[in-house]
Amino acid sequence: MLTVLINREETGGAWTSLKMSQWRLLPIIDFYKLNKETIEKLSDLFDRVSKKVLKEIPEQFNPENIDQIRFEIDCGFLNAFNQSPSEIENYLNKLYGKVYIALKRMWG
Repeated sequence: MLTVLINREETGGAWTSLKMSQWRLLPIIDFYKLNKETIEKLSDLFDRVSKKVLKEIPEQFNPENIDQIRFEIDCGFLNAFNQSPSEIENYLNKLYGKVYIALKRMWG
């Protein structure tokens, strides 16, 4: 998400745009290289969160009140790649604070 925000072009108001050449530069996961267990974990995560509504950005990352859906998505994603639950929580808490500050600077 941050990569998209950094590469965006302002189009007016709250709207932004990415050119096709910018989209092509974004890293993506090659699902053909993932093992069955990882794909199942990601699929289960999608099923759990796909209908839930996230807070607006940057409020998803507000360290005073982290969006629990954002946290569930990020924890589930990292867990699918076998990261330790305690490491995930510590990492995300630190990351969210930095992301929140960066987004507030970008958007005022």
